[in-house]
Amino acid sequence: LLAVPLTLLGTAALPVPWLAAPLLAAAHGVCAVTLEILHGLAQLAPGRLWPPLPGWTLLAAVVGVLLLLAPRGLPGRWLGVVWLLPALWWRPAVPATGDFAASVLDVGQGLAVVVRTQRHTLVYDSGPRYSERFSAGEAIVLPELARMGAGQVDLLVLSHGDADHAGAAGDIVAGIATVRVVAGTPEQHALGPAVEACRDGLAWQWDDVKFVLYAPGADIPGASDNDRSCVLLVTSAAGQGLLLTGDIERAAQRRLLAGGPPAGPLAAVVAPHHGSRSALHRPLVDTLAPREVIFSAGYRNRFGHPHPAVSAAYQHAGARTWTTARDGAVRLYTHRHGLRVLAQRHWRHRWWHGGRS
Repeated sequence: LLAVPLTLLGTAALPVPWLAAPLLAAAHGVCAVTLEILHGLAQLAPGRLWPPLPGWTLLAAVVGVLLLLAPRGLPGRWLGVVWLLPALWWRPAVPATGDFAASVLDVGQGLAVVVRTQRHTLVYDSGPRYSERFSAGEAIVLPELARMGAGQVDLLVLSHGDADHAGAAGDIVAGIATVRVVAGTPEQHALGPAVEACRDGLAWQWDDVKFVLYAPGADIPGASDNDRSCVLLVTSAAGQGLLLTGDIERAAQRRLLAGGPPAGPLAAVVAPHHGSRSALHRPLVDTLAPREVIFSAGYRNRFGHPHPAVSAAYQHAGARTWTTARDGAVRLYTHRHGLRVLAQRHWRHRWWHGGRS
């Protein structure tokens, strides 16, 4: 009501600078104050994410708004409230008891995975914070949490402290209520919640879905941050397993094998270290024998991830390969009879994506 008229008047008055300047300055001031108020309101109620609404609820909401804005005296104006209810009450579908849904997100050269059971949500790694203006946590992970209907994050697992895995953790904690944080290198993180160390063999169940943490590099003298990655295994009630490996290299992979790794074949594995050749340990690939392997890597990244030898090793073991740079976000849905895999650039293909090659 103020900014637009002031802007229009200021624009019209541009031939008279002494008149245009205060009008445009006033328009700028109104916008700045409005943004500050909105930012303050957002800080008063952090952690509330609204899921994207299906088209039919938006159409009903439009009808409701038009009815409520109709002139007084129109019969049935109150029905506008009824037309708004679907948009207010709609919630995304959640997995059945014993099943889980997982999204390996396309965060560029990094890793972020959201795992949802019927009543709980886990985030494994946050992706990077590329700059002060763009964070994978804020721009990618939080919207995915909203899409999956998460009201809070019950557990945030940070495999280790590298920026491409944990750089956006602070934005996730600031954007949604986070109950607990576990990390492979807890000393490298300064977040609101206390950061706990990854405990090898820690196991629990949510909604009949089993979770197990591994810390294969914890006892390796002088282990690199990559080898100290916290590894997570998620297994549905029907036995469909998903292994999230962080950046573990060969030393930690050998320890994981020696300690009794999850019995293969697994339904899916997110490949260690984005498919780096230095993280290829063929005995682990053969032991896990995953049906699906996902490489989380940036488009034309300078490291050459995933390395062709790594892709070939998994294919030789019988796995179908997916790459976030090529396929976009890869979503996994367990069910009684197996695992369903959907790649975003396939089910929401755009002409600029090109073909799958």
